[in-house]
Amino acid sequence: MYLIALIFPGISFLIRGHIFTGIFCVLLQFTIIGWFPASIWALFSLNNARSEKRHQKIVALNKNIANETSKENFKKSIPDSEKNDEISKLRQEIEDLKNNQIKNIQPSFPKEQNKKIPLPSLDITNEIILPKNIQTPPLPKEQLESKQIQTFFSEIPNLKGTFELEKNKNFDTLYQFEICENEGLFEFIGNNQIEMVINNHYNVLDNCCVYTAFLTNAKSIKTIKKGKVVKTEDNKWKTVEKALIEFIV
Repeated sequence: MYLIALIFPGISFLIRGHIFTGIFCVLLQFTIIGWFPASIWALFSLNNARSEKRHQKIVALNKNIANETSKENFKKSIPDSEKNDEISKLRQEIEDLKNNQIKNIQPSFPKEQNKKIPLPSLDITNEIILPKNIQTPPLPKEQLESKQIQTFFSEIPNLKGTFELEKNKNFDTLYQFEICENEGLFEFIGNNQIEMVINNHYNVLDNCCVYTAFLTNAKSIKTIKKGKVVKTEDNKWKTVEKALIEFIV
């Protein structure tokens, strides 16, 4: 996308829905002097659009954090004494119901039912012989190929450390995944956005990574031990083991 903005700035604006701006840049391309300002304009516009998209994701994550915090505070506001009183009352009601049912039950079986009923004899002379050395057929070639490791990419995880994977890597990619069937490993690869990652580490790193020391002047981040993810029912990937990372100055 950046290459298109540099070479064909007008097309870059048209692709992103800026019709009038795109037409104006196309007119500038017809002049040698206007081509360079149009390219600079397109690059800055594209960069601002990506930054705005990333900012909206961070704002949405912060709202989810605030909502979950308010829910937890509401649960904590209920005193434990009231919970225990309600539980004890329910247990007492259950015990009373059981006692009333036991008292109301009176056996009134006729004498004839007390007689023993002879069971029919079973003929077990015909034994069932199972075949020995049963071998399972080999898996077809398609299933064997499906078990191969595949590479995927993702951006910022959600509050529960869950990712939405993509096959293609882009400028906003932060994590790389090696997936085999319903589980896989992941590592951090977003050093091209190290400043944004450090400023928003509570959204980008804390939900899926652990580290011994946090350095605000770090130049890059190195993955010491890869994290582990598993596939959920809604086709997302949840972190079950966080990755160990180190800040490099």
